[in-house]
Amino acid sequence: MSGHSKWATIKHKKEAQDAKRGKIFTKLSRMISIAAREGGSPDPETNYKLRLAVEQAKKANMPLEKIKKAVDRVYGKDKDKIESVTLEVFGPAGVGIIVQGLTDNRRRFVGEVKNVLGKHGGSLGQSGAVSYMFEEVVVIEIDKKVTDEEILEWSELGLVDFHFGEGKTILYVKPDQLSNLREKLVQTGYPLSKEQLGFLAKNPIHLDEKEWLRLVNLLEQLEIINDVYALYHSGVEQEQ
Repeated sequence: MSGHSKWATIKHKKEAQDAKRGKIFTKLSRMISIAAREGGSPDPETNYKLRLAVEQAKKANMPLEKIKKAVDRVYGKDKDKIESVTLEVFGPAGVGIIVQGLTDNRRRFVGEVKNVLGKHGGSLGQSGAVSYMFEEVVVIEIDKKVTDEEILEWSELGLVDFHFGEGKTILYVKPDQLSNLREKLVQTGYPLSKEQLGFLAKNPIHLDEKEWLRLVNLLEQLEIINDVYALYHSGVEQEQ
């Protein structure tokens, strides 16, 4: 009986891992499709954004056939009628949230977002209601923590903000100065794992612990939606 119980536990863990991997692959597929369309080419050699997205997918052990299928969604003979959708949302304490999605059914996507907002204290805003809180930037992800000296140097090359994650650095760059910073990063030999257009809050809203946890919960629920590929918000956890 104990052997059966152990097998059931292992089987359950594997199913959970497979489900998580499936969601990761879904997100990566959308990133590849977006990069293929925005870069104007299905060839990673000539489409820099697509090359980065494909490299990121390979790091996650995404099968090559899934990568090809993601590109074919945009350029294949049976390409999907997909569209990029950006929704402007209000979260706890008036925090602005930009929800970006890639979907073949706009009505379904908007409905799923509204459903999450209704359950977790958010509301859908009109076009322009939230976007004015942000400036458009290019988000670059490096699979390494960089030094303070490098951050200071890059601030003269279009870097407007940054933050550190687990073993990585997120850079926010002015779009019109992107080529300068990218050239410097390539010369330095830093591995760029992601590069995409995004948004940075102009005046972040500081939240207390309770408000911050509510925001995090809302963001987590929005991220579960398959068609969502990026979320940007104006909330900042208030230091204790």
